[in-house]
Amino acid sequence: MIMKGVLVNAATVVAGALVGLSFKNLVSSRMAEFIKKTLGFATIIVAVKMALSYENVLVLVSCLVAGGIAGTLLEVEKNTERLAARMQSAFSRSGDSSFAAGFTTTSILFCTGAMAVVGSINSGTSGNHEVLYAKSVLDGIINITFGAIYGIGAAFSALSILAYQGTIAVLASRLSFLASPHILNDISGVGGIMILMIGTNLAGITRMPVGDYLPAIPLVVLVRMAMSAFAAS
Repeated sequence: MIMKGVLVNAATVVAGALVGLSFKNLVSSRMAEFIKKTLGFATIIVAVKMALSYENVLVLVSCLVAGGIAGTLLEVEKNTERLAARMQSAFSRSGDSSFAAGFTTTSILFCTGAMAVVGSINSGTSGNHEVLYAKSVLDGIINITFGAIYGIGAAFSALSILAYQGTIAVLASRLSFLASPHILNDISGVGGIMILMIGTNLAGITRMPVGDYLPAIPLVVLVRMAMSAFAAS
């Protein structure tokens, strides 16, 4: 079953958020801010290591700039926040403004990592779900913290996982070029920088509209495909 690993990943993210949500009222606002900033600096370290996986600096920079411009023009961040607001009004009884932040932050964090891409490709090409199982454990544990900080919004990133990783798994079963190390390395580089932005946002250093950079990821695939076609000609 191609989607098995993706479904497990989505389920653990929901479970982790619900566990964290049960402790939300026990965490003071001062403690929540402390946890958020600590998690931000830890995320920065992970992001730097991931970003250094890039293979071509020109691809990295050009895709980030072009993707950021496209995302800004398309208002990806604002549209994501609007979507989160609609989901909040439909599923959340409270007026907690952290819903959108929880949904956006955890969606990007869980979907842009190398494990998300590689694991989904493995699931689609060979039916091997081990990478996604390992990712599921990590994401579930991490989302306990985000559930305590942001509330139910952190659980809805499971929808992003189903859409993003599920699409990759289905495509990978038909498009073998997605497993190219050149593509994977540069996706890791771009994703690492986006996660670095999340880390600095959590730590209170910046306020980057990370969602606006999402078009950079499919752009990496397109640029790498063009480079491969040019080299083969």
